[in-house]
This record gives sequence, C-alpha cells and structure tokens, in this order.
Amino acid sequence: YLLSNEIDAMLVLGIAGELERHVIPGLVPQLLTAHDGDRVVAVALRTPPYPLIVHGDGEAALGAVAEAMVEIEPALPGVTGHVACAETFARLWPNAVPERRMHMRFRLLRTVTPPPRPAPGELRRARPDEAPRLCDWVASFTADTGMAMEDETRELREHRIGARIAAGDVYVWQHGDEVVSLNSVAGKTTSGIRINMVYTPPAQRGHGYASASVAALAQRMLDGDAEHGRNSFVCLYADADAPAVNRIYARVGFEHVYDSVQIRFAR
Repeated sequence: YLLSNEIDAMLVLGIAGELERHVIPGLVPQLLTAHDGDRVVAVALRTPPYPLIVHGDGEAALGAVAEAMVEIEPALPGVTGHVACAETFARLWPNAVPERRMHMRFRLLRTVTPPPRPAPGELRRARPDEAPRLCDWVASFTADTGMAMEDETRELREHRIGARIAAGDVYVWQHGDEVVSLNSVAGKTTSGIRINMVYTPPAQRGHGYASASVAALAQRMLDGDAEHGRNSFVCLYADADAPAVNRIYARVGFEHVYDSVQIRFAR
C-alpha cells in the first residue's frame, strides 16, 4: 500500500524503517492499519511523545484510525500528514480544539545544482565525542522550527543522536578547525532518503555553510555509500513560512511536491 506511491508515503515509510534500525529503550511505537476487506486504506504511526502520522484514503478510513487511537492514546497530542488527510483526522478527533502548528513543504531532488558560491570547508561524518554539542544544536533546531516536544527529555534526545551518529547518519560541515553546521539523513526507503536536522548556529549563518552541506550530502546519497546505498532521489521538509529557506533549497535542486501540516490538539 505504501510503496504503491512511495513519494507520497515517504514519512511513514521512512520512520517505520528507522524503528527497525534504531531500537530506543523504553520507546513503544504505535502502528496501525485500517482495512476495507482485504484492502489497506490507511496507515498510522506514532513514536511517543510525538504526534500521530497518518496516511489514508478518505474520511471512513481515517475515522477508523481515530476510533482505534482513542482507545490506545486518548490524550493524543496531535496529528501530522498531508494537508487534507491531517485536517480530516483532526476534525474527527473528539474533545479537542485543533491548532495548526507547522506547515511544511515536501521537496524532492534528483540532480544536485552546486551552490553558485561554494562555502569553505567540507562535509564529514559526526564523531561520537561530538554528541553532547550536537544534542544542544538539535534542541535549538526543534525550538526554532516549532518541533520541540515538552515531554522529550535530554536523555532521550542524547540517545537518539548517539544512535544516529553510530549508524553513520549524522554529518557536520567543518571549516578549518571549527564545526559550523549540522545535517543528517533518515528515513531510507526503497528508492530514496530524507535529509533532516539542517541547522547552523546563529553566529555562523550567512556564509553558505548550510547550502554547501545540504548539496554535498544530497550528492553523497545519490552517488551511494556503504551504509545508505545509492538513492534515486533525496527529499526534505521545509517550513512553508520560511521563503528564504525554500529559495536556498530550490537553488540546490529541491522541487516542491506537496504540503504537509502538523496539528496540535488543545484541551
């Protein structure tokens, strides 16, 4: 069901794959499918404390997911998905006031366009001893993008970052002796992989480090390596309300495909 339209289902497919690759102690994921006879019509996935991710066909299918989730997690914090899908699920969720928190553009790249003014430095994999600093950067990234979750502890964040560094998923841009930018890959699927956690500390912004690192990482994923294989496409999510960020990604070669939203449930 998901692979029949891999690009549309990229987030659910990718996170399901991450759950297979990285076991996080104490984390019990919630995974559901809704069926019409023998046919799958909706899929939902949640890794607490984050909102539910839904991917489905129509109100009846999403209603079945909502009915099941009420029994599993009545205090669900919110939902993420394609705009129409997430908004339909939010309307069906009982006893909550939906508040749109994030509006994201899914962008996809098949050919890298090198930045017109290459930034000094080079891309390299992050080292385990860099985990504490990168954990602080991830905290700043989630705060800046509105993705921070009140229930996420530093211990959980450090475990996630440490596991991803060990798997070879986290990269930094180094200029001279200084690490100046962060990015990573996640959500490997049959044909593609997703770039996320693109962050440059405020003092290092304006030098093109993020553009250079994203372009270099995207090219590396297209060319292939031992850990991630060769990918037909690279994708990412960008804040729809950040035009400068979207222009940067467009210049590198990421094209806008569709929009997603995250809706929180106020009570």
